[in-house]
Amino acid sequence: MTKYILIVYIVIVCYSCKKDPIILTSNISNTTTSMQDTMLPLAVGNYWIYQTSSDDSVGNYILQNSFDSLYVEKDSMILGEHYFKLSHSNYSFVDYFYLGQSFNHVWIKDSLGFLITSIGNVIMNPVNLRDTVYRFTDLDGHWCLVPDTFVARNFEIGQYSGLWMKGYSFYVSPFSSKSGQHYFNAYAKNIGVLRIRRAFVGCPHTCRFGQHLIRYHLN
Repeated sequence: MTKYILIVYIVIVCYSCKKDPIILTSNISNTTTSMQDTMLPLAVGNYWIYQTSSDDSVGNYILQNSFDSLYVEKDSMILGEHYFKLSHSNYSFVDYFYLGQSFNHVWIKDSLGFLITSIGNVIMNPVNLRDTVYRFTDLDGHWCLVPDTFVARNFEIGQYSGLWMKGYSFYVSPFSSKSGQHYFNAYAKNIGVLRIRRAFVGCPHTCRFGQHLIRYHLN
């Protein structure tokens, strides 16, 4: 009898001391970002519908019959960090979170209002508004993204204040000449990207276009 009691005691001790497994990647359904005022609400099932436009040199535009759906497909833990997979349906649209790089999907986390990709790129920094938060250099030139604010601007879904992410690319020296393409993303808290605009200096009218938020759903 004593022998059996000892065996049961050993089993209980071993079970209680067993460590939880380390999970590198696992799906976590129906979880959301914990921030109250986030620039990109992240929850599985959130989506944003955009319509493209043809823009002129002074900011006027005409909406076109072209649409895109940006949506949060799923979420996962990646190396201990909580990321969300964002995909979009119309790949002829320019991306929403990179400069000069198209994507089918991107993994993003919200860290105290900073948007960070799974490879460590900071794509939005609402705290240090004078900092360049994204920088890329290749054989064609130098690209950078600089944040700024806007107040009471009109968009397709209404009037909002928020954050510009203004981008520039420089193809010739000196870089300070700001020649090349100019663009911005406009964010509003608790909504996401309101509008994207791209303009290419020295190009015909068709080189200027926008993408406008016309409808969205947040869980």
